[in-house]
Amino acid sequence: MGTKIKPSFKSEFERVPEGWHLFRVIEPRIDNIAEDEQKEKDGTKNDKNYIVRSVVEGGEGDGVEILDFFPNHSKKEFGLSRLAGLMIKTDAIPPTDEIDVDSMRTDKFETKFKMALPKRLFGGRVKYTPSKEDKDRVMQNIVEYCTVKEYNEKSAETIAKAQTKGEGKGKGEKTVPEGKSEPKGAEKADPWA
Repeated sequence: MGTKIKPSFKSEFERVPEGWHLFRVIEPRIDNIAEDEQKEKDGTKNDKNYIVRSVVEGGEGDGVEILDFFPNHSKKEFGLSRLAGLMIKTDAIPPTDEIDVDSMRTDKFETKFKMALPKRLFGGRVKYTPSKEDKDRVMQNIVEYCTVKEYNEKSAETIAKAQTKGEGKGKGEKTVPEGKSEPKGAEKADPWA
């Protein structure tokens, strides 16, 4: 006999509170979009999405998951630009001012994406946006990324401001050691190695 379940008549997921949080990457994955399901948006068709599933690490919202989507093809390459930003802030790839998107559309990059991101830490600012299709539905988005060091500095500033105002310690704020890092010399020679 199988597992017993109860019928569910509605579904709502816990959201990450708006504001700055420390996140740990749980799973990076790539979803291919079948050609007949690809929709044109802003004159561009997307063939795959890079998806990063992360979880809040400590503080308010500890343990709450969030998904971040990065389209392989988008207007002005916005999706890949954001993905590059996340990967730089997690130290998965070395800092750079420019990346050729063609180099990101390779098997080598896809392997780097899948292998380098798990368990990495990063800071992120969450903002809610109402859905265009359903005004009652609210989307949660990570709108800004930072390194663990930058997150710690932002947290220290928040705590200092709260103490100056007499509010006591910052609720749930904590600083953490730098995230998982790997030798940087080898990555600079070949960023997708």
